[in-house]
Amino acid sequence: MVYVISFLAVAAVPLAVAGYGGHLAAKVLAGSERRRALRVVWLLAALGVALSAVQQIMIARADRTHARQQAELEAKAEQEQRDLQSKLDASLSRQDEVRQELGSIVSYLHTPQPRMSSHDLAMAASKMVEDAMHR
Repeated sequence: MVYVISFLAVAAVPLAVAGYGGHLAAKVLAGSERRRALRVVWLLAALGVALSAVQQIMIARADRTHARQQAELEAKAEQEQRDLQSKLDASLSRQDEVRQELGSIVSYLHTPQPRMSSHDLAMAASKMVEDAMHR
C-alpha cells in the first residue's frame, strides 16, 4: 500500500497535472502542430508514469529480498545462540560432575584408611583424579 501511495504522490498526480498544463498550452497551437504537441506532452507524461511504476516495483522487490535475508540472518543467529547455550550447558554439567567426583575423593581422603600406606593412598587419589578428568 505504501508503494501505491508513493507512486501516486511522486509520479501519477504530478505528471497528470503537468500533462494537463501542457495540454492547455498546446491548445493555442494550430492544426498539426497542436496534435503533435499534445501527443508529445501525453507521451512524456505516460512515460514518466510507467518509469515511476517500474521504479516502485523494483523497490518493493528489493525490500522483500532484504526482509527475507534479514529473517534468514536472524534465524541463523538464533540457531547459533541455541548451539552455544547447549555447549555451555554441557560444559557446566561436566564441571558439576567433576566437582562431585573431586568432592568424593576429598571425602575418601579425609576418612581414615587403616590398611593403606601413604603411598597407596596417594596412588589411589591420583588414579581417582585421573579418572575424573578423562571422562
